Order: sequence, then structure tokens, then C-alpha cells
Amino acid sequence: MSCVAVRVFVVSVFAAATSLTVATTVKAHPTNSWAPVVWLSPGSPVVPDSSSVLHRDADFVTMHIASHEFAAGTVVTAWWVIFNYPLNCSHPVPATNSLCSGPDIANPATGTTYQWADGQVVREDGDVALKASLAVGDLSNCAAATLPCVGLIDVNGAEYHIPVRSMGPVVPAILSIQLTTLNGGCLAGEPNAGRCANVQGAVHVGQ
Repeated sequence: MSCVAVRVFVVSVFAAATSLTVATTVKAHPTNSWAPVVWLSPGSPVVPDSSSVLHRDADFVTMHIASHEFAAGTVVTAWWVIFNYPLNCSHPVPATNSLCSGPDIANPATGTTYQWADGQVVREDGDVALKASLAVGDLSNCAAATLPCVGLIDVNGAEYHIPVRSMGPVVPAILSIQLTTLNGGCLAGEPNAGRCANVQGAVHVGQ
């Protein structure tokens, strides 16, 4: 083989290898979606001047909720309620364009996961700003033993419900529990018994 032929062969192999490397390192293009924060009451009225943003990357998601009209000095928490397979849901909510709702959580075919996202003490102005990330396969911070917790599976296809939950007034002795658990301080015999409830939320439908 001549020197020219060898040189052409080496360059061709290098070009092919470079193309293969580039092809195997390309990730899905990140996307952002916006949704209003609504009151979790009949008709799902929008909370004025509120917002929810969901950032989808190849193997994780990040959410940010900015809302208000909470009582100062109370605790609120945010939760991931993700339906990995929303096409298997059977309880749509037209007001939020969602395919899924509460009754679908118990259906294993929806691949639902219910996990803690963030918690905060409400400021004097009644505003909250909640933010969290969740990676594919992360099974930490499951909400309760009685609720499904399969983790995030389908970043783009999943339908994301992010309820904002009121935990009642701050109880200093158990504040860390109020900030990180589904019913901290609200169980029978506790200071805020019966007061924990999902009051606002946002929905980001699948892509």
C-alpha cells in the first residue's frame, strides 16, 4: 500500500471514529415548560401572579414553583406526584389538561411515584418559592409506605403533578418533620391534627 493510500485510510478511520464518538455522546435536548399554579378546589381557579416551571433534561427534572396567599408562619411542602405512563390513566381533568388525577395513583399501570420535593416556612408576605430536582431512578424521600414510589422513569412522557401542601402553623419542636413529611404535626394527638391538606398545585403534561 502506498504512503498516500495509508494516509487516506488513517484519516478515514479517524473521521469515522470521531463521528461515532460524537453520536454516542449526544443527549436529548433539554426543555422547559410553564404551567399556572391553581387552587385544588372545584374548577381549579388560577392563583394570580403565580408560576410553575419544569425543566426536563436527559436523566433528571427540576421544578420551581412561585406562589402566594398562604398564612405567614405556616409550613408548606411540595411533592412530586409523577405518572410515568399517563396514557394508562382513566381520570382526566379538563381544567388542567391532565390525563391523570388522584384516583389514578392506585393504578399500577400508571407507574405513579409520590415523593417529597421541598418544604418552606411561609414568609410574612405570604409568598413561597419551592424548588427541587429528581433524577431518573432516585427512590429517596418516598411520601408514605401506603403510596407508590417507583421513581422517575420516563422524563419526557411522564405527567407531573406538583401539589403544594399546607402543614399548619410552625411547631418549633417538630419543624424538621413538618418540612419533610406528608403529615408531620397533623396526626392524631399532634398540634396540627387534621390540618394538613394539598391546597395548591401545578400540572405539567407529557411531551
